[in-house]
Amino acid sequence: MSADEPNTLEDAAVSKGGRQKKLLAHLRPSVPDWRPIVKRAAGAIAAVAAVGAVLSGLTGYLLTYKTVGELLGHRPSVTSQSKPGSTSAPRLSIAVMPFDNLSGDASQDYFGNGIVENLTTDLSVNIANLLVIASGSSLTYKGQKIDTRQVGRELNVRYLLLGSVLRTGNQVRINARLIDAETGEQLWADRFDGDNANIFSLQDQITARISTSLRFAFVNVGVRQAQKHSNPDAFDMMLRAQAALIDERRLNINPRRQARDYYRKALALEPDNADAEIGLAGVLAENLSNSRSLAGASRPSPDQVTATRAEILELLQSASSTTAASSDAHRVRASLYVYDRKFDDARQELERALSINPNNVNALYLLAANYILSGMPEKALPVFDEHFIRTAGKIPGYRVPLRDWGSSYLLLGRWNEAAAKYQQALALLADPETSGGLAVALVKAGNREAAKAQYEIFREWYTARNGTPPTIKRLKDNSREWSPDPEFLKLYDATVLDGFRNLGTLEE
Repeated sequence: MSADEPNTLEDAAVSKGGRQKKLLAHLRPSVPDWRPIVKRAAGAIAAVAAVGAVLSGLTGYLLTYKTVGELLGHRPSVTSQSKPGSTSAPRLSIAVMPFDNLSGDASQDYFGNGIVENLTTDLSVNIANLLVIASGSSLTYKGQKIDTRQVGRELNVRYLLLGSVLRTGNQVRINARLIDAETGEQLWADRFDGDNANIFSLQDQITARISTSLRFAFVNVGVRQAQKHSNPDAFDMMLRAQAALIDERRLNINPRRQARDYYRKALALEPDNADAEIGLAGVLAENLSNSRSLAGASRPSPDQVTATRAEILELLQSASSTTAASSDAHRVRASLYVYDRKFDDARQELERALSINPNNVNALYLLAANYILSGMPEKALPVFDEHFIRTAGKIPGYRVPLRDWGSSYLLLGRWNEAAAKYQQALALLADPETSGGLAVALVKAGNREAAKAQYEIFREWYTARNGTPPTIKRLKDNSREWSPDPEFLKLYDATVLDGFRNLGTLEE
């Protein structure tokens, strides 16, 4: 079936309403009008969920970390016609590149990486209408010699912020320089000196200098004033927590104990540190979501789930009393609603998160997932457009969004497009769940021989993981656990289950 042919499944999906137009109308000013319009493409976490471990589809993109060198040889195209670097970079766009660690101690890398992440967030929140590439995309260049014009083309940004960090005892020196990525010209370079206790002040100075250079209005000046005298040891523990979380995601360690413990240590040193409270709440929510993909005996008990949820909500409530509105706080609250399958409530929280920080790519991804679980895969498409633009397709673990694009097309009955996305995802990393989706897409498209080969990969994995071969009943039960939405179930049964039947999967 071609993308241009009438599609009753897609027509059925479009029938559901929502607040998406309002949300995207808010997001749109942050992406100038001259930005190229990208052909829609999106993912369906729930479809992947139903062919094995649904949660890994929902959280896998957020929880997977691989270097771009391992995953991507080039920027994946959104459409078959688009080429890497073929579009003009938005004028109001920037990427904060990895800061060099001048201490000579590799164990201090986490400090520079934390500065990059914090600056990325500060620029996103404090400078209106600035498109900021996700820090995960930028950090994939760590350790590489940077050709500023080439990187500008690959990330599709106009400006790059480069720099270095030297930390000696309690003293911190940050060297930063702003580069025009189109010409390679250095617009300014400066040195910012301070100590661990006023690191937020140094970050504010850098952000303000960028805003002046780009002739932006720097809003929320002093938003971190109350935190300027934060306990430096607590701040160090927070940076260690961020680094540990990246490693635990990369190694797929569940639960994320090390990151959790570092955040707890930060709060022991500084109990009213709102950033640490939100960080810990996020890790606990991540652990709770991951628990749903575990075998029955490994899952937390109902009492443990209740206690964890209560702690997350308490942390978020405490943070809200001491800090300005936080995009990540709303995202964490949304993840709880998704866990509880309260998709409308989750969407409201995600809309708030994106109104605060349009560059929150984790919130964008979760919003797209929410639309899928709500039986509206077509509404995920423009959200994934935004997600692609704000990550340049180079975020670590990008094979998961590619897989989810395929799952979205699968739910909409667009078999060839689904197969193409699954194949792109498999080219980055072999994954039996993706093979299952590809098998369904291929058999529905009429390529039974190729479909059988992919199905065997999926069937062997499923049997080893669950101790029993896949059946239509088990796959159906899986989908019901993740979403009770009747529109989603209708689409899933008509596409995924029908495809597995065609592949010879037994009913029971």
